[in-house]
Amino acid sequence: MAGKASSVILMLKYRVMEFDEFQTETGTLKKMQTDYTGDVTVADSFTVTCYFEFGSKRVAGPDGVEVTARGMVFVDPHPSFDRSHRNWNFTFEGIDYDVISYDRIKDIGNNEISHYELGVL
Repeated sequence: MAGKASSVILMLKYRVMEFDEFQTETGTLKKMQTDYTGDVTVADSFTVTCYFEFGSKRVAGPDGVEVTARGMVFVDPHPSFDRSHRNWNFTFEGIDYDVISYDRIKDIGNNEISHYELGVL
């Protein structure tokens, strides 16, 4: 039993190290808002370290309905990222994507946020 437990711990540590190694790209997260004229504008923006994984994946959208994302973005935690805000945009390599889902992933053992997983269209 002790051998299995230590193997699991090593696997979990390896997974976290592996994730950190892949965060070699940067993108821009933009908090979008609608102004008094009805135009959508950028309220705040900031650069994040990330890994962009292209490909279709089913995710739960903001209203809980399952939709197909065009890609998943794995983003380092950032103090300006407000999960309660619903309208986010992500720019990567000059292309804008709408963020349709976001989940926070916590490190096992210390209960701190490891990264966010964003589903984008």
